Amino acid sequence: MRSRRLNAFATARGLAWYLLARMPWLDSITVFGGVGLAVGLALAIVATLAVGTERRRAIPGWLLLTLYVGTVLGHGLFDDEHLAHQWLRHVGLMLLLLSCTRSVYLILLRTLFRWIFGPSVPRIVGDLIQALLYASAGLFTLQTAGVDPGDLLTTSALLTAVVGLSLQDTLGNLFSGLAMQAQRPFQMGDWIQFDANDRHIGKVVDINWRAIRVRTIDGTDITVPNNTLAKTPLKNFTANPVHARRTVSIYGDPTLAPEKVRRVLQAMLHSVPGVRSAPEPSVVVAEFDERGVRYDARFYIEAFEHRDRVASEVRERAWYALSRAGISISVPHRSIEVRNAQSHDAAPQEEARVRARMKALDCVDFLAVLSEAQRKRLGELSDTRLYAPGEAILREGDAGEALYVLLSGKVEVRKGEPSRKLAELGPGRFFGEMSLMTGASRSATVIALEETALLEIGKPALAPILESEPKLCQALSEVLAEREQRQSDANARQTLAEIADEKDALLSRIRRFFSLR
Repeated sequence: MRSRRLNAFATARGLAWYLLARMPWLDSITVFGGVGLAVGLALAIVATLAVGTERRRAIPGWLLLTLYVGTVLGHGLFDDEHLAHQWLRHVGLMLLLLSCTRSVYLILLRTLFRWIFGPSVPRIVGDLIQALLYASAGLFTLQTAGVDPGDLLTTSALLTAVVGLSLQDTLGNLFSGLAMQAQRPFQMGDWIQFDANDRHIGKVVDINWRAIRVRTIDGTDITVPNNTLAKTPLKNFTANPVHARRTVSIYGDPTLAPEKVRRVLQAMLHSVPGVRSAPEPSVVVAEFDERGVRYDARFYIEAFEHRDRVASEVRERAWYALSRAGISISVPHRSIEVRNAQSHDAAPQEEARVRARMKALDCVDFLAVLSEAQRKRLGELSDTRLYAPGEAILREGDAGEALYVLLSGKVEVRKGEPSRKLAELGPGRFFGEMSLMTGASRSATVIALEETALLEIGKPALAPILESEPKLCQALSEVLAEREQRQSDANARQTLAEIADEKDALLSRIRRFFSLR
């Protein structure tokens, strides 16, 4: 067995020496391809390490280097005078230079280019530099092959003119793209507008040497040539580090004091989802025209792509807020003359509204001591308020002087910091009775879970009734005190004297709040 192995080894060694002695192409590897292969291999390894996780970018360099090795091996199979020998030598040099060029480009991309342009190197800059490097490799290969590149360019003046005219727009887009990338008016991901059409506002999703691609909020892709962008005013909504500011115009009644309307709208802006609290939103009186007073609500948003949704939410919340404040949104005024029209009496409609409010008052137990006439009077002086989903009706700790009865919708009661949920209330429930009777601060936060209609009974509605019959204060205070005792666990340990003192204290607070003797 051992002798067989020795014989096989000797045979293989003899074959190797025969190939080295008889095959000149093996020698050509060391003479023609050795240094070039070493340089190309070293650059490819450094480039692969430089790109890190983006290893696929180094694949073209390795592929070109592999083809170069193939040409080196192939060219040695032919004699020096053979045409294929010369062609393979030039092709091999071209492949080697392209492989080295690709590797050098990747190394520069991760070092020098990032130092100049930052983490995101403009694609058009990278493509142009890579094209120049490849062109230089091609020209050098032509030079070594004995071809003067200048002769190719000056062979035909007519051909040069035709090519120049045909590439006029292409070159214009190329140089316009370079100029914009040098100035960098926008980057990938920015929201821009490139003409007066608001539907042409979009997010930059691609930048290349010829054009950019913009994706609008409708999901439509628009390709805009660089030459066109260079000639038009360009708006960039997200380049500023401060978040984008938006403006919504709302028209108010010209007969009302602007300060009142502005204050309502200013408070409304703080409750709209998507509106930033800093910088502070503001409301300004923008213009007086035929519709009335135009108020501009100006606010900053977090995500520009949600601008339409946030603007819609601002208009919706403005309607609810102005409606609660008794302020109508102004519409264009028109004079219309109607002849032979029958007048409609509004009294039945108002009477129906009062009856509905009186029915809602039946849910408030401590108001049962009021007579029918007093409850009707209270219904006439009360108001109906509408709240949007998510709006805060009351906030814990705020001053208040009104009771609310739920007509429709649903609310959530929360308390403490951090806030914890106490209850959900539906139609027929009420809250805020102590604030109505004594002016006590709100003990909890109440938030509308859906569109909610409330009957608001304020101090101005109840005060005339108590002034006309002061004895009602005694009855109301007793009912409220009994309710408080039933709801408090501590009252089980109170004496009769302590309970009487609490009733007297509550009665004194009610009289003092309504300025009664």
